[in-house]
Amino acid sequence: MLDTQVIELKRIIDSSFEHIEDRKKILALAVSIAVARTIQIPTSIVENVNQYFNSNLINEVNSKVYKINEQIVFDTDLAISNCRAYWMVRYYTVYPDSLEVIVSEDFDFYCKLAGVDKFIPVDQYKYANDNKLVLSQIVNKLKNII
Repeated sequence: MLDTQVIELKRIIDSSFEHIEDRKKILALAVSIAVARTIQIPTSIVENVNQYFNSNLINEVNSKVYKINEQIVFDTDLAISNCRAYWMVRYYTVYPDSLEVIVSEDFDFYCKLAGVDKFIPVDQYKYANDNKLVLSQIVNKLKNII
């Protein structure tokens, strides 16, 4: 049986997007953001961030993503790869010294400070901005489901 939170989440998505592929895409992005926000950041700088993620976090990410996917269908591969990207943005926000700030036209200054341009593709960044209101609603609903 579906949880009432999942039913409400489906209602928000269905009323916001006509096409099934758009629904799956926005949900995958929202899941990746919501899950990435729950994954622990190390208490100090790590030597190899990718290796740390793969060794210490990927199982937890997979578990959370697949648990949500059991209740509502979305692109799990996209969610998992994006979860890594959003987690990397969080990591480099906490430990920014290894990122060089180079301003570009595609990302605003504050995104550059957080390293968004290094991990989030431009088209995804623009898609998220174009759908920021519903994306925020979905991420907030997912907090109660994860």
